Amino acid sequence: MKRIGVIIAVFVALNLQAQKTTKTLVYGGLTRSYIEYVPSVYNPATPVPIVICLHGLGDNMSNFTGIGMHQVANTQNFIVLTPQAVSSPFGAAWNSGASYSGYQLNANVDD
Repeated sequence: MKRIGVIIAVFVALNLQAQKTTKTLVYGGLTRSYIEYVPSVYNPATPVPIVICLHGLGDNMSNFTGIGMHQVANTQNFIVLTPQAVSSPFGAAWNSGASYSGYQLNANVDD
């Protein structure tokens, strides 16, 4: 039983070092939000990849962080960015260039 307690304590300590923060930036006249996840194994002196996770139509960045990419980041040492798409009549949407019958969601947004 002590062994399980030690394992749990180490797991909690490692997860406390990892950082998940919501940040904003201004681009194209819009304030955009994103969630940044920096794994506990990250060393600022060593360059690491950044993985950008884009949620689907109508979803949001907070919900999409639940896909578990942070767990992969902890084992493979990369930073995860999960941005928020801009609202549209059909929910949050990226300007992907796709259209239906000539209508394109967020055509004026530079994603």
